[in-house]
Amino acid sequence: MPTGCSLLAPGVIGKPCSGRSIGRGLSGTLPSQRLCHAAVVEVILRHFDGCPNWHTTQTRLREALDSTGHADTPVGHQRVETQEDAERLRFVGSPTVLVDGHDPFLTPGAPVGLACRVYRTPEGLRGSPTLEQLRQVLQ
Repeated sequence: MPTGCSLLAPGVIGKPCSGRSIGRGLSGTLPSQRLCHAAVVEVILRHFDGCPNWHTTQTRLREALDSTGHADTPVGHQRVETQEDAERLRFVGSPTVLVDGHDPFLTPGAPVGLACRVYRTPEGLRGSPTLEQLRQVLQ
């Protein structure tokens, strides 16, 4: 694996690294939880129906994909409907963006459950990552 690339967690294997990283540990101050890939393969938006922020996240995610050269990448949706689903999926709140199965905004120790999620943004805590944060994750 090239210098500077790391695996997200034990057992998570990425595609051959081109030097780009997906997920820059935006939830913390250290550039941890990096996973290198040649290209974005899968983007999933996890949410529950009552979430007031998943539509905003979907719109920003589509714009971020389009503006970073991933216009052909579809956004998959996965509804989390029960507490049991949340526990099984290790769901830390709605909306959650997964890039190749990795949550680039994950805060270590975040509680699992069927709840609204907040993101650290330059404007303070918000219910969705900013467009710029999503672009950074996808570059």
